[in-house]
Amino acid sequence: MKEKIRELVLAAGADVCGFANIDRFKNAEAGFGPLDIWADCKTVICLGVALPKGLYCVSPRMVYTRYNDLMCDMADDVALASAREIEKLGITAVPLPGDGPYDYWDAEKQKGKGIVSGPFRHRTLTRITGAKSFFFYC
Repeated sequence: MKEKIRELVLAAGADVCGFANIDRFKNAEAGFGPLDIWADCKTVICLGVALPKGLYCVSPRMVYTRYNDLMCDMADDVALASAREIEKLGITAVPLPGDGPYDYWDAEKQKGKGIVSGPFRHRTLTRITGAKSFFFYC
């Protein structure tokens, strides 16, 4: 089933796709882990959409920034399309935004936390699954 799902995710436009068992997130910060979002989650699927390498070489940086912003939306579109296809297989899928709004704001520290904050964040997901954006399937 994992390879079928990978094929669906790649066909939806992702460049990479990785999987992590829910046990990998047992130390996620309270309120910001996969099980806090979907209590029955068993696996986290990460996907990534690559920027053209040339954008890392250009100046001004606003060119890179513009397309990076677009790619975040594109990764979200791929996650949604992938989740819809996975659900056709009879599996519940919960897409999450890769760069979504804050769920929590600490005014004193001027720091926000979204769905993917704390130990359950992009850096952790990238290390665990080898991909950049992500969504759940359960």
